[in-house]
Amino acid sequence: MKQHKRTSALKRVAQGVLGLLVTATLLTGPLAHNPSGMAGFFDDWKPEDLLRIFSDGAEKPADESVGGLAYSLLDEDAQRTYLEMYTGISTMKDEFSVHDKTGELIELALYALLRDHPELWWHDGISTYQQARATTQLIKPTYNATLEEQPLIEAAIDAAYEEYLARLPEVAGDYDKLKAAYEYVIESSDYVLGAPNNQNVQSVFVGHQSVCAGYSKAVQYLLHRSGVWCAYIEGIIPDGYGAFEGEERHSWNLVRIDGNYVHVDATWGDPTYTNEVGQTQDVGVVYDFLCLSDEQIKRCGHFADQDGLLPACTSEYYDYYRLNQLLIEPYDDERMLDFLWARVDSPSPVVSFKLADDASFEQARVRLFEQGMADYAIVAHAGLTDTNVVYSYAADPTLRIIRLFW
Repeated sequence: MKQHKRTSALKRVAQGVLGLLVTATLLTGPLAHNPSGMAGFFDDWKPEDLLRIFSDGAEKPADESVGGLAYSLLDEDAQRTYLEMYTGISTMKDEFSVHDKTGELIELALYALLRDHPELWWHDGISTYQQARATTQLIKPTYNATLEEQPLIEAAIDAAYEEYLARLPEVAGDYDKLKAAYEYVIESSDYVLGAPNNQNVQSVFVGHQSVCAGYSKAVQYLLHRSGVWCAYIEGIIPDGYGAFEGEERHSWNLVRIDGNYVHVDATWGDPTYTNEVGQTQDVGVVYDFLCLSDEQIKRCGHFADQDGLLPACTSEYYDYYRLNQLLIEPYDDERMLDFLWARVDSPSPVVSFKLADDASFEQARVRLFEQGMADYAIVAHAGLTDTNVVYSYAADPTLRIIRLFW
């Protein structure tokens, strides 16, 4: 997924210029043979000239408190480069230098930086760099907005954040903030391959079309600003799990709620369903991928790149279905019928529920759809004839969720 452009010709030119500068400095001036002549020698030099000679020219690093999860997974050298890059990119500098002898640290640091900081939406990870000094590289970032455009776009993003805040209850906890962010991102965006700026939050908050990177960074952005710890995670979706053929790259979020870590995938919470006659249904927000454990997210085929290094997600306390009494545990016919009858008259066109284990899921699926219990539940409650029963359904064995569409 490297998006950096490394120009070796530029690197060779820079090294040649460096050699000429160093040689000229070493061979010029009375200090070469007369150390006592040091007094007053630099009186007429400009500060930037002194800095160029006695400094390695690297950008001043930001405070380490700006580092997130991706920063914590870097070694010490890459962390320094990360902090220097943060200073340069956050102020939209056209070029700046960072510590890196070979250019290898830049790729690691920039990858981590853009995963920790969705607010740096003006940089999508494309930069050129060349050798500046023996221990530094000169970076020339490519920005997707100009200095004049940046405040206008930032104002639009701020307005979106205010809309998100308006959804929160007066006293909002971590879970409230997460649920509102999940809903806001899904409801304000459509999944569109090739959407402009789809690797940053502009695509969600301004363009309202994005892909998984935009969805995940938008959730991260809202939670960061509202004081909830959230990380951007990348990984793979093996063949057979995702919407496309073959292995896919994918992103989602890791969120900390009251000390517990959970997985969140807003992209997969924004699906469309196709019925048996080929019609698609947009069912709005699907809560299947809000607050999942490690075991649950892996059942969905999400495998993080740095899986063994991430905080463990062991709690299922915040599972949406559990919190909202939509988990049927244990399964029996009477419990299933009571659940459906209580929802037949609901104005919502969709009824979703989860089963606690694989055996219960399979039993419910067979009883409802192969043995006719779903038909019976609707007919008996509403006093209809069989010909009036029109519904479709989706049964997902990975998370043991059944969904009925009236």
